[in-house]
Amino acid sequence: MYNLFYRTALILGSYLLTLYFYILRPSPSININYGDLSVPRLSSLIDNVEAICLQSLNDDIEDMVKGSMLRLSMKHVPDIVGLHPRKKTLSRRSYLSIFIPAHRKALTRLLVSSHVLAVEVLRWSERYRPYIPRDWRLCRFCRVAVEDEPHVLLVCAAAPGLTCLRRKFIVDVCCICPQLRLAWDRLGIEDRLVPG
Repeated sequence: MYNLFYRTALILGSYLLTLYFYILRPSPSININYGDLSVPRLSSLIDNVEAICLQSLNDDIEDMVKGSMLRLSMKHVPDIVGLHPRKKTLSRRSYLSIFIPAHRKALTRLLVSSHVLAVEVLRWSERYRPYIPRDWRLCRFCRVAVEDEPHVLLVCAAAPGLTCLRRKFIVDVCCICPQLRLAWDRLGIEDRLVPG
């Protein structure tokens, strides 16, 4: 019987230490009363940890340069039925339901900035190439602006064929959702799809 109590104390102790070192230490706003580990108290503690983790995730999306495409998903475009900003950070995204796996993976990589554009590839130093500062990661076609997601998808006019594809895409989207053209024209330049 003593052995069972001893093992339980060790397991509980290691659980609490893990909880302290990996979750609560970076966030001193959560207080644990080790004498009161009742079910309601643990439930409240779990809710607090989830809220702090969610806030940390939202802060990372807002602060990181790589989060520009994710930040765009939070923008509200007025007067468009069915197009709403992100309401909950940790929820299933509609692009994960894209039927063709290659398209789903490509869009996911674009949103999380895991692609072969210069803004991402030149971020890492490799064997014979040093780290390149962000301002020097110029577009391979126009050599004027940083080759990031909004530039390649919406701005660059020097890429052969890209302008025609972009125009066709915009026409197709506006045929599906005519209000988008009006809403786009009403947006100021700072609200359009540019890195924030």
